[in-house]
Amino acid sequence: MKNNKTIFFALCTALILLITHSQQTQCQSKAYDNAFFDNTTWSRDELFNTRFIAQEGKVRDRMHSEGFQDVSISTEDGVNLCGLWKRASNPQYTIIFTGGFYPGKKESMTPLYKHVSDNANVLFFDARGHGQSDGTLRFLQQWKYGVSDYKDIIATIEFAQQNTPTNTPIILLGICAGAFHTSRALLHLGEQGCKKYNVVGAVLDSSWGSFRHVAKTGIPAFLGKWIKNRVIRLPFRAMAWCFYYAIARPIISINAYQTRLFGKMHNIKIPLFFIHSNDDNWATLNNAIRLAKETPRATTWWIEESRHALHHLKHKYEYRKRLTSFVDGCLQCYYDPIDNLSVSDHNQSQQIDLQAPNLDIIR
Repeated sequence: MKNNKTIFFALCTALILLITHSQQTQCQSKAYDNAFFDNTTWSRDELFNTRFIAQEGKVRDRMHSEGFQDVSISTEDGVNLCGLWKRASNPQYTIIFTGGFYPGKKESMTPLYKHVSDNANVLFFDARGHGQSDGTLRFLQQWKYGVSDYKDIIATIEFAQQNTPTNTPIILLGICAGAFHTSRALLHLGEQGCKKYNVVGAVLDSSWGSFRHVAKTGIPAFLGKWIKNRVIRLPFRAMAWCFYYAIARPIISINAYQTRLFGKMHNIKIPLFFIHSNDDNWATLNNAIRLAKETPRATTWWIEESRHALHHLKHKYEYRKRLTSFVDGCLQCYYDPIDNLSVSDHNQSQQIDLQAPNLDIIR
């Protein structure tokens, strides 16, 4: 009888410990709580005002008031990068934001800060040739654009790992060119490099597969932004095509194969979240679809109507919701690897039609 009671109490104790551990793991692997969504005051923040974020000095002052500090980061090839860094009191993960080609400054990325919770370390930085960082974006040097830019991402990953508690997972988020460079950084790190630095997932917003592809569509799109009248735009558009084929393409093509992503994405083993709009005339949706089809662990969000690289502003509620879901899935996989990652296996569960994408479309 005594033995039966002892066994019964032992089983009860083990069950209680198991439930407690499960709840702790679930709490630890969750990036956000209910209060994060219930409170909607964030949506009216001045950081979502494009006129405000164009005032770089005021934006930096605002971020300093939020607890960010100015940091300097050195890359492998000696480029000095300037960033804004905030370390959480009890960080569950680190998220690193990388801006696009133009303006591509850290200040323009700060609205994304409102999409992450207080338990995340956050890093914004100026990539080489942008803002306060070293380097240049002169036209005659565009032939080597993208060759070494991935080193900026790797340097920020190393910085984050050195300035956070051991084994804190890292999420990357890049927009436009930032997404391109993020992909190249992941390819250079490889599977072992991602494990070494605890990089557990990446968001690729408005990405493209090669500089040559985006230049072909981006130059006419740039003209269309400033010249609204279609009749007046026609001769300028013809001039843009001539400029691209006669001057830009030969310069860009020098390192085009070295830097292109097409045919290489299968080597990235961590989960990737692709965000793109159907009406993006700067970097076409077909670019993103092609990259996603090559990626072993891809999740996609194709938006019907939006603007290039502005989805976090145009669709801020849905952006926050989907980013939350992706981050939670990555953290759950990291903190509790026994469970299956709640990020879909793209190649098995999603079939994409290149001509007529119909996945996750919202208006």
